[in-house]
Amino acid sequence: MSTLWIGNFCFEDELESPKTLPRTLQRLEEELTPCLIAASQPGDFILTRTPWTPESWPELEAMGLADRTFVTIEELRDLRPSIERTQPWGWTQPAQELCKKYQLPAHSPSAQSVRVVNSRRTSRQLSIDLGCPLPGEIILESIADLTSALTSKLYENGFVIKTELGQSGRGQIRSETPGLTDSQVAWAKKRLQAGQRLFLEPRLTPILELGIQWDIPETGDPVIFAVTQLKSSPQGRYAQTIVHPNDLPEEPTTAVLSFQSQAVQRLQAEGYFGSVGIDAMIYQSPDNEIQIRPLQDINGRWTMGRLACFWAQHCFPNRKNVRWTHARETPTPSAIRTSPTRINEQPVDHATWCHE
Repeated sequence: MSTLWIGNFCFEDELESPKTLPRTLQRLEEELTPCLIAASQPGDFILTRTPWTPESWPELEAMGLADRTFVTIEELRDLRPSIERTQPWGWTQPAQELCKKYQLPAHSPSAQSVRVVNSRRTSRQLSIDLGCPLPGEIILESIADLTSALTSKLYENGFVIKTELGQSGRGQIRSETPGLTDSQVAWAKKRLQAGQRLFLEPRLTPILELGIQWDIPETGDPVIFAVTQLKSSPQGRYAQTIVHPNDLPEEPTTAVLSFQSQAVQRLQAEGYFGSVGIDAMIYQSPDNEIQIRPLQDINGRWTMGRLACFWAQHCFPNRKNVRWTHARETPTPSAIRTSPTRINEQPVDHATWCHE
């Protein structure tokens, strides 16, 4: 029996509004969906928006991954008897509705628990409850809240404003100064007037970021799937994962894992089960002390860090410091391309690569 993989990579956008995604985000999902091959097994199916075969991806044959099948929605009814499990990137209303319409197996946590786990309110409150809050992280309900808060010295090196759901770095603005530009005010005002809550935090000086991958069962203790190092772009978007990283600082990493272990038990108590990725930061405070932010982002879904672990095992099995990078051009001459070159006659802009 087979698993059906659903690449709803714009998970937070679907959580925020289950309407049809803009074409740009649909194309992003089209380009990322083939990457699910790494986590799939022989005989699995990967759902695509339009018919596609991996002819423009010669690396698949060398990695033994050419026997996966890409299918469209129109083919699901005939395939239903062969599908034993459905695995979306994350469980959203559209994913649930798809399973219901085509009578696909859907063993999933409740919609409420998914929403709670992925909310920035949850990560903030857990940080407070567990004794590891970030000084200066506050909830904004008005522009007046924002302008008043930015007078504090906590933001003299800049700030980050984020929406309640992560959106892989898209739902945020960043500044290296405490001053607001007109476009930043307009961005914040639009969302606040729509009834959204925004989250303000000081800009930190990172030493390194971690992406801890957890598995939360319905019953029993949550377990760590992998400890990875995360690299972000200057805009806060995902850029790279380092799998099996060498020389992580022992004391702060151990402290991060301790706080996260308590956090995932709380998430389980909310009724959530499945994959969770929790990003953490080890950073340097303004007075040059090493500090940790164990619960920077909680992602109740699959993550790029988890997927990177599978690509690392296929491309460089049992090696340390293997990198999975998202970049249009190859990051090193010896990098293995982990994306097709073209999909539906169009070049792939959001390419991925595995390298040492």
